[in-house]
Amino acid sequence: MKPSKRLMKFLSDEGYRPSLEQEGDDASSAVIRFKSEGRTFLALVDLSDPLYLHIELGFSLPEGCDLAMLISAANDLNQSRKVVKTIVDAENKVVEFHAELFLADEAPDAALLQRILGALPAAAEEFFERRCKAPELNA
Repeated sequence: MKPSKRLMKFLSDEGYRPSLEQEGDDASSAVIRFKSEGRTFLALVDLSDPLYLHIELGFSLPEGCDLAMLISAANDLNQSRKVVKTIVDAENKVVEFHAELFLADEAPDAALLQRILGALPAAAEEFFERRCKAPELNA
C-alpha cells in the first residue's frame, strides 16, 4: 500500500477524517489535511520513504511583527524544542511548525501522533507569546 494511503487509513481509523489534498506531479509526494482540536494539520508524505513522517501546523503572520525578532524566536525554539522545527517565511508572511521523524514501522502509533499533535501547538503558543499573535492558517 502506498505511504499516503497507509497514513490516510491510520488517520481515519483514529477518527481524524483526513483528506488527500494533492499528490505531486511526479507522484513522489502527497499532502494530507486533517484536523485535531480545531487546528488544521498537514501531513507531507514522501512516497519514496514510507518510514518518514512530516506533520506541519502553519499560521499567517500579522502586520507589524518585527522580522528579526520572529527569526530570533524561531531560532530559540529550534534550539530548545524536541522534534519541532520553526520556520519563518517572511516572503509569504507565514510561520510554520514542523515535526519530522523516522518511524520504526510504516504508520505511527496513536501515542506518537498525540505527542506530535501536542508538541506543534505548544511550540506555536510559546513562539507567539514571545513575539506577536497570529491567526492560524488552513482553518
